[in-house]
Amino acid sequence: MPTIGQVPAGEVGRRQKAAAGANARAWLGRLVVFHFVCVTWVFFRAPDLATAGRLLSRLLTAPGPAPLVTAPVLAAIAAGLTTAAVPRAWWTATRVRLARLPTVAQIPLLTLSIMIIYAVAGPGQVSPFIYFRF
Repeated sequence: MPTIGQVPAGEVGRRQKAAAGANARAWLGRLVVFHFVCVTWVFFRAPDLATAGRLLSRLLTAPGPAPLVTAPVLAAIAAGLTTAAVPRAWWTATRVRLARLPTVAQIPLLTLSIMIIYAVAGPGQVSPFIYFRF
């Protein structure tokens, strides 16, 4: 029977399939948790249960445009999903490389990063922090 290292070749394929299935289950779990948090946030922000119920029902039944779904919002969502998919080893390697840079190189790099984020996000109207409502 052919082997890869000390593991039979057929076992390697089974392990890869099991790892792919575990990865798919992990992403499905993230998706379920994200949507659960979003739905519960509606109840947290709504002044009463009737308003929350109307809002949730309108998510599925309301026709027409969605003025809050803009290109920057979609770009932010895509950026967030992309960074969530980056392997942990890449983040660690990037952090190590940044830490090895001298401070005089770190300061302009981080300043430039903040300036780019500010240019993309813009100084638009910021919603009040939710906990200030209490």
